[in-house]
Amino acid sequence: AVPFPNLWHISIIRIYPFDDDVLFRGSAATLESLQVELSGAVVGVIKQYSVFTRGSHPKLWCVDYWISKFELLPRHFTDWAMVAQFLLSMASRATVIQIRGDPVNIAY
Repeated sequence: AVPFPNLWHISIIRIYPFDDDVLFRGSAATLESLQVELSGAVVGVIKQYSVFTRGSHPKLWCVDYWISKFELLPRHFTDWAMVAQFLLSMASRATVIQIRGDPVNIAY
């Protein structure tokens, strides 16, 4: 089922309330703008369901993503290769990209 077939903007802040790709399903042809806080849950769903692959979202021109301070801590999220691959595939056609993150002090 495709509950939102004509989405042009998706904003995910703090939590991703689903266990699958339901929010992204069916919007590949219409999605123009994405604002997302990257977390292990969001990246995991996007990877598991191959939501963003190179050229999959031809109208996506604005990508705004950030990583929260909590997710930057190594004990909580360590698959940075997956994040890098995700960012590169998602933004392949974007003309505006904004990447943000909270400053972190990690004592070892």
